[in-house]
Amino acid sequence: MTPGFPIGGAETFLINLLNKCKNKIRAIVISLGAGDDALRKLDPDIHVIELKRKWKYDLSIIGRLTTIIKANKIDCAFVINYFPFFFLKYAIDRSGKPFNVFISVHSTKPRSLKEYLQGIIYSKILTHYVKLITICKNQADYLSKLYMIPLRKFDTIYNGVDTNRFTFPCKDFDSKQFREELQIPEDAFVILQIAAFRKEKKHEDSIKALKLIHNNYNLKPYLLFIGGGNPDIENRIKKFTEKYKLADYVRFCGKHEDVRPFYWISNIFTLSSVSVETFSIAALEAMACGLPCVLTDIGGANEMILNGTNGYLVPPNEPSTLADTWIRVLKN
Repeated sequence: MTPGFPIGGAETFLINLLNKCKNKIRAIVISLGAGDDALRKLDPDIHVIELKRKWKYDLSIIGRLTTIIKANKIDCAFVINYFPFFFLKYAIDRSGKPFNVFISVHSTKPRSLKEYLQGIIYSKILTHYVKLITICKNQADYLSKLYMIPLRKFDTIYNGVDTNRFTFPCKDFDSKQFREELQIPEDAFVILQIAAFRKEKKHEDSIKALKLIHNNYNLKPYLLFIGGGNPDIENRIKKFTEKYKLADYVRFCGKHEDVRPFYWISNIFTLSSVSVETFSIAALEAMACGLPCVLTDIGGANEMILNGTNGYLVPPNEPSTLADTWIRVLKN
């Protein structure tokens, strides 16, 4: 059960899991209908049921959900994030036959007071048959303390990527040509950020860091943004780029089915997130492709990065430190 299928880490996690397990379990996917961009990556043989709501907390879907549980003799549920469990719990109560529920949690620090208060409410409706699955150890520790949930309720399954697919450039890849298509010189440094345009990703900090480098060092790196997300935020970041007079050095590349060429032409992968981030799939892909990472130290970043070995960690909301660390990597 999932809130929907926009392109993101949680959705990629679920799709990878379903595609790998399709011959081992009989799975039905219930989507609450928030986007479907990622659905094309799901094996077409896996049955998806969409429960459309009139508004966010439309309780009328509980009856339909109860019917699905009974008709399919559901004996286990795997839920992406707390929100779908809000509906599932009451459907289970109606069915009169509790079964194991695993909630896969894909956020760490709340983005707002509202989100924090929602987390408190969701944590209070957890029952004895629910287990929480986090994707890094720091996440479990943090959420346990924040919402006073016993640590025994958590298990950790780390994110992973296919290292046969994400690897060093294939022999026929033409880095020079790909850079030419992006109007980037062959000898220029490239910093890559793959992150949906959402408030917590703080793309503007990367713009500020790039400006500091251009002003203070004899280097003119390029910055690539890959991803979709909120178009209003994307437009705001574009205006921010123009304000800092960096339009010639920043590329907004949109969403891509295959992001490997962007890893292969880059020198650094970076994230400037300030909340939510857990155990970034994009950072794992980047490292599998041989890129050093400079990540803000939130979520499970310090379980992923060994300073000076595969990258560096920087505090969130510090563009100057981010810039200094990019330079440290580019000069090494």
